[in-house]
Order: sequence, then C-alpha cells, then structure tokens
Amino acid sequence: MSDWFIAEPDGNRLGPLSLDDIKARIAAGTLAPETPVWKQRMPEWQAAKDTELGAEFLNVPPPVPLAMRPAFMPSPDPLDKNSAGTGADALRFSELESSGYAAPPRGLIDAVALCLSKYATFSGRASRSEYWYWTLFSTLLQLAIGFLEGFFAGRETAFGWIVTLALFLPGIAVQARRLHDIDRSGWWQLLLIVPIVGWIILIVWNCKRGVDYSTRFS
Repeated sequence: MSDWFIAEPDGNRLGPLSLDDIKARIAAGTLAPETPVWKQRMPEWQAAKDTELGAEFLNVPPPVPLAMRPAFMPSPDPLDKNSAGTGADALRFSELESSGYAAPPRGLIDAVALCLSKYATFSGRASRSEYWYWTLFSTLLQLAIGFLEGFFAGRETAFGWIVTLALFLPGIAVQARRLHDIDRSGWWQLLLIVPIVGWIILIVWNCKRGVDYSTRFS
C-alpha cells in the first residue's frame, strides 16, 4: 500500500501516512478537500478531492451553517477535551492538541497546573489563556508575598526571592511556547530588554490567536 504525503501551509511535507491515517483525518475534518496530496506514481501534487481519496469526502457531513443553528445550541469546540468523546471527535482533539495545531484554551487552574508540570519545557505551544492565566497567577502570588513580607517583617525576606526565582523558569518557558503558537521563535522574548517598544510588541503578540497549522516549533 502506497504511503501518502500532505502539503502543509508552511510548505513542509507531512508523511508518509497510511491510507487508514488519511481516511481518519478526512473523517475528523483535519484534511480539507483542497489540501495538496501526493503518493508514489503520481506525477505531481493534486488536491485530495481530485484523487482516489475524493470519494471519502462524500461521507463527511458539512458544518452546520451558523444561520441554521438553534439559539440554545452551543458552537462545537473541537478543542474541548471533555466533549471530544470518542472516534473522530477524539482523534480531532488529539491531533489539534498534540500534532501541531493551535494550542487549546485553558482555565485558570488547568493553565497553572500545566505550566508547573512543564516547568522547564520550552518546546511545544501555549495558548493565549494558558500564558495570561499563568502571568496573572505569578503576578498575584508575588504581590501577595510582598504584602505579607511588608506587613509581618517590614522588609523583603529570602522567601520572597525564592518564590520569584522559582517562578522565573516556568515563566520564560510558557513565554517561549506562546511565541511558538504564533509561529515565532522563543528567542523573541529577548525583546523584554528593549524598553517600551519591545514590551508593546510582546504584549501584542501574546494577545494573538495561535496559528491553525503545523509550525516548525510544533
């Protein structure tokens, strides 16, 4: 059985992939009909719908138009792990989360727990919510410790410095992953040493939604 290759938006090739893997991606909605594909004995890249894979797209239901959705019907969130279910939905969530697509949104507790579990992990991607919730948590924690130090000790203590140092590494790690999510190198966080202009650029980038394609940092 021939192996397939998929052309990604950034010009890279994804593969080789088995026919079953290709069919699973079509069923999960992660392979569009217009996506260029190629396998052995094909003279050139072709849109998936124009190859033998075209019949597979006939079995995939189209998205429900927004105008036809009932008011009480929430928009399906492919990144919601709790509602991913099984089969194609679970496959879609797994691929989006771990195979190079935009990082999924996080709640406050999940974001903090994830950043601590990835304490010194600079690879991968982090969503806007993951980054900003961690920033909120670390800022409030340091402010609270500073207040308690001033109230009880009247000065800074070694404990405050220990907490600051403990939060430093996961802070630069999640910043690197956040930059990866918008397809930029983690080294761009060195803009922090450029007063005002560098800070503004990083704030704008950290507010940008992650790109919905595989990047060199995925």
